[in-house]
Amino acid sequence: MEFCRLDRNAVDELATLEALCFTLPWSKEQLANAFGLPHFAAFGLRAPLRKGSGTGDDAPLAAYLSVYHNPDELEILNLAVAPAWRGRGHGSRLLRLVLRMAAKMGIGRAVLEVRSGNTPALALYTGQGFVQVGRRRGYYRDSGEDALVLEDSEAGILAAIRGKIPVIAVPDLIEPRPELLSRCRARCDSLLDVIRYIA
Repeated sequence: MEFCRLDRNAVDELATLEALCFTLPWSKEQLANAFGLPHFAAFGLRAPLRKGSGTGDDAPLAAYLSVYHNPDELEILNLAVAPAWRGRGHGSRLLRLVLRMAAKMGIGRAVLEVRSGNTPALALYTGQGFVQVGRRRGYYRDSGEDALVLEDSEAGILAAIRGKIPVIAVPDLIEPRPELLSRCRARCDSLLDVIRYIA
């Protein structure tokens, strides 16, 4: 699987994946508008292509994660894994990669909301060190289900800063050379900046 940053060109793919995975999916218009916001970013895992079958941009999108971010906090909006790619650890891997990237920029807190009945998602997030810090009753309008508010704990982003989350081999985007990282800390103001500068 190839880890990549997604842009507005991926809106159609993202809308398809949203519709497959969520009962209240984001529309193409919502996704396109989100990509116009400076504090929005999306990342994906693309499945490997067979030899001679196209370019990396043609590789199917197996999973994606979207966030809002500021210098102190990362809000995880959506994490979706295509049905054909579930049960292989791709959601956990994508989450770990994004948390490591955020940790390297000095972001110290990550939060998210998840349906109270979404057992697989709860297992994924708690397995990465998130803990429940709140509940929003009747939050989801389609079912009246509660939203659980989760936040990273000592086993989440803070552990990533200390290098306790296993590093998955990807290009300098995740494990930049020390000289790049020190220059980046001095120059980058946002998550998008750190991606552009290190990549």
